[in-house]
Amino acid sequence: MSLLAIFTRAVLFLTLGAGLQLAFSSPLEKPCTLIYNGRTIRIELLDRSDPVPGFISRDENVAIILKGKKIRVECVEDDYVFQELNVGILELGCFSGKLKNSDHIITANLDAVSLDCVHSSRAPFGELTRNGTCVTGATNIDVHVTSHSGESRHLYSVCFDEITSTTLYSKSSIDGKLLASAGSETRWNLALISVHYWLKLGAKKFAEYVSKHGESYFLQRGHLYPNADTFYKYESWGTYFFINAVPQWGILNLGNWEAVEISFRKMATKLASHVTIYTGTHKVLTLKDGAERDVEIWIGLETKDKIKRLPVPKFLWKVGYSEVEDAAITVVQINNPWELNRDDYLLCHDICDELDWFKVTKRFSVQHGYTYCCDVNALRKQVKTIPEFTYSKILKTVGNSEFNFEEISEEVDVIF
Repeated sequence: MSLLAIFTRAVLFLTLGAGLQLAFSSPLEKPCTLIYNGRTIRIELLDRSDPVPGFISRDENVAIILKGKKIRVECVEDDYVFQELNVGILELGCFSGKLKNSDHIITANLDAVSLDCVHSSRAPFGELTRNGTCVTGATNIDVHVTSHSGESRHLYSVCFDEITSTTLYSKSSIDGKLLASAGSETRWNLALISVHYWLKLGAKKFAEYVSKHGESYFLQRGHLYPNADTFYKYESWGTYFFINAVPQWGILNLGNWEAVEISFRKMATKLASHVTIYTGTHKVLTLKDGAERDVEIWIGLETKDKIKRLPVPKFLWKVGYSEVEDAAITVVQINNPWELNRDDYLLCHDICDELDWFKVTKRFSVQHGYTYCCDVNALRKQVKTIPEFTYSKILKTVGNSEFNFEEISEEVDVIF
């Protein structure tokens, strides 16, 4: 008998006890053994909701997986791949004592699989593909990302008006089960866009807006699909296309809007399931000029065709739909950090207080981004660009959730 076989039987006996040894009396039901480097490789069960344990034992270097269970194995470092396989992620199942990937046994006649990660010379990248049309005849653009190991997948889609350079909405998803095992969130330090909206208002009026509040009141790129919604590091590269960004005031982007994004991720994590996300814009922001007239803010330079381009949105909205719950919700934020008539900005009845998972404590603050929640169908009556889908109820509850949001810093990067 091999040392590995002796080790496996010892683990079975010590871990399960005599009462459970009967489950492995047949040679057809023997478990699988994976030898790996715990410092470079992460391993987890694919179906953690299964009440039957998937692991007999798992330490820093050896995992013994029960028959019929499936696992995900990945290199911890973003730019590493499994030696000889040239992929950074594997999904394996234990069948008849062999670990299989896509119905192919990746071992010959060995009792165990040994995996290690090596550095890959490839760099991750994203690419855009036009794929039909979406609302109002705009272009549907699919975004694909390719990892260091060459694996390519569809990440999200954008509904983009190519005539006015307006992003109407993005369609993405949050994998709550994966995010539950993710580490702490980080925010990338991005190069900012220079804009010339003060030319629309006049220097004097622009100075009045900014001098009251300082450098926090400048436009930034507000990403509709945030990088923090992704799980694998290489996926975040696909979120930095300009079609995924809209002009948003920095004080709001890092204020209540960030709290909204965190709230949606925690909701998906609490549900431990897939949540479809639509994030979009509505109307064009207006500000007063020197003559106290409302002026629409477009930051794209006009060309000979006189078509206005790249509007600053008046509203940002985010829709979440849980297939498991067959429930949906939408959150709206006003993209204006100055004084406003709230009644002119309320597009639907506010139901935030009815949601047990949504706790944005400063949501009534204009300076942090006035925010409210609605039934999706109610908002769709005002915002015709929200995609059509059906649901049976409003996503009001996700169980016993107590989310403690950290105070959002008012320090933001300045565009100038």
